[in-house]
Amino acid sequence: MAGRGWRLILAGGSHGDNPYLRQVRQFLADNPGLPVELRVNITAAELQELYRRASLFWHFCGLGQNDPALVEHFGMTVAEAMQSGCIPLVFDGGGMREIVRSAENGYLFSSVVELAGTTVRLFNEPALRAGLAAAAWSAGKGFSKEAFAGACEPWSGSCCPGAMSPGAPADLSWTERVVCVIFPKMNITGRIEISLVIPSTTRRRASPSSLNSSAASAPAWGSPMRSSSSTTAAPTDRSRS
Repeated sequence: MAGRGWRLILAGGSHGDNPYLRQVRQFLADNPGLPVELRVNITAAELQELYRRASLFWHFCGLGQNDPALVEHFGMTVAEAMQSGCIPLVFDGGGMREIVRSAENGYLFSSVVELAGTTVRLFNEPALRAGLAAAAWSAGKGFSKEAFAGACEPWSGSCCPGAMSPGAPADLSWTERVVCVIFPKMNITGRIEISLVIPSTTRRRASPSSLNSSAASAPAWGSPMRSSSSTTAAPTDRSRS
C-alpha cells in the first residue's frame, strides 16, 4: 500500500489565537488513526532534526491565491530543506520557480491532486528519491552566505564603498562586510525597516545568518501557521547521516 510506513509531520510557528491551528488540532483529534504529527513552535535543534530525517518537503504557500503578495517570494524554508537533502514539492508560482527545477531537484505542483500523485510516485521509487535528494542538496548549497558573497564581491566594492571603508571593523570578514552593508534589518513582524546597516563597532549589525538559510534562525522569524504553511513528510524508519 502506498504510503505505508511514512509519517506526515506538520511543523510551523504560531503566536496568539490561531483559528486555523485550532481547526488542524480538531481534525487530528477527530481522526486519531492518521500517521500525522503536529509540531508547533519547536526549537531550532528540533527543526534541524526534522530536516535531517525527512525525505520530502511540502510547501503550499500560494496555492489557491490570486493576490501575488500571498505567493511565496523566495522561500527560505525550502532552501533550508534542500540543504538537508529533502526533496522539495512546492507550489508552482512566485519565487519557487527560481529555486526548484521540476523533475531535476524537486517538483512543482499546481493542485493537491498533482502533489498527491507525485508523492505516491516518490514513495514507490527509492532510486528516484535518492537521485532527487542528491540534486536538491547540491542546489541548496547555492543559497549559502558564502555563495552570495562570492557572487556580490566583484561589484559590491564600487556599488557599496562602505564595505571597504576604513571605519569597518578589522575583525569583519569580507563576507560579513558585504552582508552588513547591503541588507536592511527585519523586525519580528517580518516588515523591513528602512535602514542601511553599515559595519561599525558601536552599531548593531544586521545578522548574516539570514543568508545562510540556516534552520537555527527559523523560530525567530516564524510566521503564524496557516493553510499555506510548510510541511515535512518523514518515513518512520529513515535516518539520514
